[in-house]
Amino acid sequence: MQLQLVIAGSGFDPDKLAVYYILLTKLAWLTLSMRIKAYLYAVLALILFAFLLVGSPRPSREDWWRKDLRYLATELLVRHVNPFFSVTREEFDRAVDELDKAIPLMKDHEIVVGMKQIVAMIGDPHTDMAVEFSYYPLRLQWFKDGYFASATTSAYRRSLGSRLVQIGNMDVESAYAAIKTVISHDNENWLRKQSASFMVAPAILHAKKILPQMERGQFFFEDAKKNRFALDLARPTHKIDSSEWLLAPDEAKMPAPLYLKKKDVYYWFEHLQNSKTLYFQYNRCQEVETLPFGKFAEELFRSVDTLLVNRLIIDLRHNSGGNSGILWPFIVGLNNRPTINQKAHLFVIIGSGTYSSGVLNAAELQEHTHAIFFGEPTGARPNVYGEPRQFYLPNSGLAVSYSTKHFKRVKDDPPALMPDVTVELTAADYFAGRDPVLDRILTYQAK
Repeated sequence: MQLQLVIAGSGFDPDKLAVYYILLTKLAWLTLSMRIKAYLYAVLALILFAFLLVGSPRPSREDWWRKDLRYLATELLVRHVNPFFSVTREEFDRAVDELDKAIPLMKDHEIVVGMKQIVAMIGDPHTDMAVEFSYYPLRLQWFKDGYFASATTSAYRRSLGSRLVQIGNMDVESAYAAIKTVISHDNENWLRKQSASFMVAPAILHAKKILPQMERGQFFFEDAKKNRFALDLARPTHKIDSSEWLLAPDEAKMPAPLYLKKKDVYYWFEHLQNSKTLYFQYNRCQEVETLPFGKFAEELFRSVDTLLVNRLIIDLRHNSGGNSGILWPFIVGLNNRPTINQKAHLFVIIGSGTYSSGVLNAAELQEHTHAIFFGEPTGARPNVYGEPRQFYLPNSGLAVSYSTKHFKRVKDDPPALMPDVTVELTAADYFAGRDPVLDRILTYQAK
């Protein structure tokens, strides 16, 4: 104020002074070196960033997860073609509210398992939340007589070929009852098949109160002589290399049966000369670039026509789906060959691994050919929800798939596509390298 009075007393205009100040400041900025300018810009950027942090505080952990949960509950119901065909709106909303209230008391993995369980309530195997769980060094398989260890590492080799009877303090069937609520499914066969991997996932076992911690877990087994034993499995600290796994049966000592030899190959066939049979395994409804299915089918039918086969077997046990339309030209080709498309000459094998478009193709073969079906019920209903799409939760980034279409292939709504002749695979068959389904077909006599 004093400065202003002095200047005013001298007859100098203060407004002109402000203009001169701005001009001098610009002139000074122009004379600064590039290094000093860069330094000043960095300081200003840090000040702005700090201001933004103070002005926009990070949401709490609870709010972070609750935003994901609200987004999941809203988007899933809007996007799914028919979200309440299996669960009521009241049941769904109640589950969401209960998880929302429990979030402050839950660990992250428990929240994730809780959200996966909410998605599974829709009752559609294509509607699921993808989570990359870690696993104990143990692989289980489900057979009609229980869960058996088919692979592990050297520290737990005693488990190979043995039946799992208990996890922690919970018997295996009680553990299954707790775990199955987390698995997206529409029938019991898929539940059993998928539960084999869920039973060795530490996050799921802890979240469902089956194990008290995740780092170690006690698993109880029963060997072939009915002797029971326990193994303390440690959570792996690294990704287990394929060379570290021990398998049962050991392929180095026992050749794999035909149905397990090439289950990762999309489609292939082999001529079984001694039985005048052509065995065709269709594992994935998807084209192979180096051998398009149309060309493959031509080769297969050429073999059928020239080798004078008496029997054609189509094995769909490992078919997990894809594009169901790929197989249709093959079905047309079958109908053009009446000598093979008839009872006791055309066979289809199905099982719990026959899923999605694999089931749709099985239903088409059942409707449009004279094939006899052998094996076990499929892993999905023939009238199935499918053509899934995805969305992502805003904070965790977890992917949620949902069905956009319903396929109706058969009358009524059976829980699975059923075989005409049921042949169940037992653990004894598997570990002995036998295929009771193929054996039964090769000895089948039409009545």
